Amino acid sequence: MACLMGLWIFKNQNLAPEVIRKDGPKSHFVKLGTPTMAGVCFMLIALVWMLFMLPDQWLCAMTVLGFMLIGAIDDWVKIKGKQRGLSMKMKMLLLLTFSAGLMYFVPIVPVRVPWADITVLLDKWAYVALGSLVLTASANAMNFTDGVDGLCATQFLILWLGMMILFLLNLADVKGLLLSTGYVAVAVVAFLYFNAQPAQMFMGDSGSLPLGALIGLLFMHSQWVLYLPWIGLVLVLEVVSVMIQIISFKTRGVRVFKMAPLHHHFELLGWSNMQIVLRFLLATLLVYLMFLLSIL
Repeated sequence: MACLMGLWIFKNQNLAPEVIRKDGPKSHFVKLGTPTMAGVCFMLIALVWMLFMLPDQWLCAMTVLGFMLIGAIDDWVKIKGKQRGLSMKMKMLLLLTFSAGLMYFVPIVPVRVPWADITVLLDKWAYVALGSLVLTASANAMNFTDGVDGLCATQFLILWLGMMILFLLNLADVKGLLLSTGYVAVAVVAFLYFNAQPAQMFMGDSGSLPLGALIGLLFMHSQWVLYLPWIGLVLVLEVVSVMIQIISFKTRGVRVFKMAPLHHHFELLGWSNMQIVLRFLLATLLVYLMFLLSIL
């Protein structure tokens, strides 16, 4: 019901017309006018339920609120005509600063060394630094993934369900955080109903940034954070594809991919929206199963 109300407000009041990249796939121009910033809508719904049902889980609530606000500012700048939004330096500064503030209050959890049966207990400032990088990186990675209908939301859900499996197998002590982020997962499922192609609304940075940050926070609490680049391989490849494209074009004048991030490359190769979402989802499921088999 709340999503329906949000959709009505965005469409009828024209509060947030989506800005389409001029250099993007031509198929995206049909999306012009689709409302964005739906992340504000479903994140606020999840936040209210979270605070009502689990008021002691303030860390999750602050993560949602902080990253949502940073994303909303970025979305609003784009809507007002500055297509690229906040500058990368400003955006990174805001994300890193807020992440560091959050991590300062997070209890230190031992970190498992990949493919070794040992854990390392970092000191406070090393843990804050690692957590700040993880939250910022995962938020940006999820943001890059938000490019075709349903891709970002499904990646978040499969990673969240993966953490649920680790908890059920007694491999991650994240009950409180898992329950609180569960309200976000439910809201994302509701959002997917309206984001299924053709999307009726887009989440924008106000949705993708907090989703990525929550995944980073879950893994920081679970001791498995150093495995996140493997488990979240799709997100990593999205970011790396952008880095490769920029470096290659600036140094050699050559584009490695037809377009970056990676999902746009496959889109220009002729993959449909559904093919991209399903195949990327299966890829994440495959690497997660490989991870699970390696630790059991």
